[in-house]
Amino acid sequence: MIAPGKIYFISEHSSQEFFHGGIGPADIEKILLRNGAISISFPYHFEFSPKAKMARMGYLVKMCLTISPGSVIVFQHPLYARMHKLLLQMMRRRKSVKLVCLVADIDGIKDGNENFLKKEIHFLSAFKYFIVHNSKMYAWLQSFHPSAVCTLLQCFDFLTKPATHKRVLTNNIVFAGNLQKSRFLELLHIWLQKHPTLHVNLYGPGITKDMLISKNVTFKGVHPPYVLPDFIEGSFGLIWDGNGIEKPSGSLGNYMQYISHHKLSLYIVCNLPIIVHEDTGSAEFVKKFNIGFTVKSLFEIEDKINALSETDYQSMVQNTYKLSIDITEGNGLQNALTAVLLK
Repeated sequence: MIAPGKIYFISEHSSQEFFHGGIGPADIEKILLRNGAISISFPYHFEFSPKAKMARMGYLVKMCLTISPGSVIVFQHPLYARMHKLLLQMMRRRKSVKLVCLVADIDGIKDGNENFLKKEIHFLSAFKYFIVHNSKMYAWLQSFHPSAVCTLLQCFDFLTKPATHKRVLTNNIVFAGNLQKSRFLELLHIWLQKHPTLHVNLYGPGITKDMLISKNVTFKGVHPPYVLPDFIEGSFGLIWDGNGIEKPSGSLGNYMQYISHHKLSLYIVCNLPIIVHEDTGSAEFVKKFNIGFTVKSLFEIEDKINALSETDYQSMVQNTYKLSIDITEGNGLQNALTAVLLK
């Protein structure tokens, strides 16, 4: 248990609905509530009338009077509501209150927007304590904020049930997520034409005709995220993004080197060994726990699968099962927050 009654968190995600992505921040709020943290939820969140603005200002004053010395406020970056940023600005003046920033996304890198990235860097530099995805995000943060105190999340928690499918070694690969933003999927036919023994199952919204040019690609539909593990069929989960199949490219491909995708957690919960590019933020985690393999290009995948024995494969499956227990119980966030509070 994280110490109850002393920890608050700024709530921005609890009321959202998600399909195949975006649920990591919502689960973070649920885990904090489970552990006795107090939600800071401004009233009339989606209203902009004079009445709503006055109510939010009154709530701001109330929270400033309520939060006692020695308290902790956890917030996720990026924050969207102006009142939330104003609250943090006021709390920064109180040295007795510890502010912990969980970096969920870095929009300036993700969108390839240098001007916005400068604003994010300026915002993040005002805080001291951080929970970041992995060692590469940690190195990025310290490149402009060397005094930052960080712990690693490694992968997002995912509050669902572990899958019960028995996995066997085949050439069937899973890709789940927001398909529309993953433009490399429209080049799958080029890759699969050269590797016809492979098959890809796609899950998620945003399917296009170009993604289905190859007969070796099957669209498996859209499912609510918390039941998705029950539907996923295949032997490996692919983590890839951007525009290219030789390597992740474009702003989203570049972004992969800093983050641990939520699909990393999804695949682990599904007991699917993972395939990921060797330079991404998730690669170190995949290799450390032997839950899959890394590649330089999609064109290496077939040879790497063929080099695995069933024994090798089942060892990876078993390792994912061990990790899935912690992920589905929310232990990753609990451990990371406990560690940063001790620093």
